[in-house]
Amino acid sequence: MLKRALAATDGTFSLRVASVVETQSHCAAVIEWSADKNGRTIQRQEMAVFGFKGGRIAEASFFASDITNDQAFREG
Repeated sequence: MLKRALAATDGTFSLRVASVVETQSHCAAVIEWSADKNGRTIQRQEMAVFGFKGGRIAEASFFASDITNDQAFREG
């Protein structure tokens, strides 16, 4: 996904982990990202939740804070 995002934005896609909460079985992170695409800057936050089993990621879910920005990035 990151390679596609970088290619679609001429390398302007960037992300950072804003905060993290961990338990013994899960980790939740607020991710902030931005990109310039087709002359427009898109900024967004999302939450990533990972479940662990046996020391490996067993599940992953992602929740967009603003689905409109998500759609604008994919379509624009």
